[in-house]
Amino acid sequence: MKKLLTLILALGLLLSVASFASAEEKVTLTLTYAGSVEEFTPIQDAINTHAGDLEGIELNIIHIPAGEYWNKVTTMFAGNAAPDVLFMSEPFPQYASKGLLLRIDDKMTELGLLDLDEWYQAGLDYFTWDGGVYGLPKDVNVYCTYFNRTLFEEAGLETPDVLAERGEWTLEAFRQAAIALTKREGDSVSQYGCAFPTQYGWSSAPLIFSAGAQFLNEDRTECLLNSQEAIDVYQFWHDLAYVDRVTPTPGTPSAELTGMSFQTGKIAMSIGGDWEIATNRSCDFEWGVAPLPVADNVNQYAGYVHIGGWAIAATTEHPEEAMKVLSILTSNEFQISMAESSTGLIPPRVKIAEEYYMTDLMPENADVFFKMLENGTCYPFTVYDGDIDMIYAEYTDMMMEEDSDIPALANEMVEAVNAVLQG
Repeated sequence: MKKLLTLILALGLLLSVASFASAEEKVTLTLTYAGSVEEFTPIQDAINTHAGDLEGIELNIIHIPAGEYWNKVTTMFAGNAAPDVLFMSEPFPQYASKGLLLRIDDKMTELGLLDLDEWYQAGLDYFTWDGGVYGLPKDVNVYCTYFNRTLFEEAGLETPDVLAERGEWTLEAFRQAAIALTKREGDSVSQYGCAFPTQYGWSSAPLIFSAGAQFLNEDRTECLLNSQEAIDVYQFWHDLAYVDRVTPTPGTPSAELTGMSFQTGKIAMSIGGDWEIATNRSCDFEWGVAPLPVADNVNQYAGYVHIGGWAIAATTEHPEEAMKVLSILTSNEFQISMAESSTGLIPPRVKIAEEYYMTDLMPENADVFFKMLENGTCYPFTVYDGDIDMIYAEYTDMMMEEDSDIPALANEMVEAVNAVLQG
């Protein structure tokens, strides 16, 4: 009898320990994120703030530098170690079309996260594939003109934001400002009027759309980059480098560019995403933002809308918990936290963007971004983007050589892209 009592007590103790261990067990999820430290820090802070909402979930956050992100994430998927929740942007069609992402619309609707009236429509459309929603936006963004207000005022020039208010911030106005703000000392340049922007793939979208050109036709079966509008804007940037000599050429030796950047005050204008606001805040001169310079007869607020968001891997072993993380990352509270961090990233919920984005740390006229969201265009991604981007890179590099024949190269590029799209 004594032995039986001892056994019962021991069994009770074991069950209590097991019960306690079970209560302490947590599900571990991996979340990957790309971006600068300035962007990542407020995301980590906001997650820490909402840690209480993640009861039972341990979140392993992996911050991967932007230039390494997609190679790393692709390797993780290939090695059966896909993150449960991941930052998602340009390669979305490639991942969705291969069944690598979890469809989320039913669950998100149940959680009240797909109220269409609350979101910028471009953000929801971006993550829709074959009739289903496979991600949610964390931010909706635009490319703009960053300008050194101090240099403009010292030169007695009207600033881009003032010109834009009159609908006069055009490519030609940009060119004239760049010429006026370039300083030479003999054969060397001590100050450039503008930086040379990225010229291939989706990175060139700000230049293509603000010129009134398009990458592809509506059903994305034919490339249109040999249109006159596209050829003209390629020629425009080529001539800024080689004719006007107001921007570094793509082949300028790096030694000659030491210390040459917008942030050092040695380049007067730069085309960049709104997320660069966080970096530019360290500038020791007055600067501002304006819409992109546009071609004649193009809407002053035309340009490129860039979407970043969150998705869930189809292979996650914990879809319910991953949905919970996604719901927190896209909640009103989280987006308010992000807006108030003043990174420059625009919240994807309209009301939150309008009420919380314009903090004291933002450029005084950054609300112009809202007009750009209304008039901007998303890049037409396809499942062939890996191959197409290599074609764009090859041909735009050749276009930006000094003696290039841009119309001929544009025709060759379009032929090569069409072969991929139709093959």
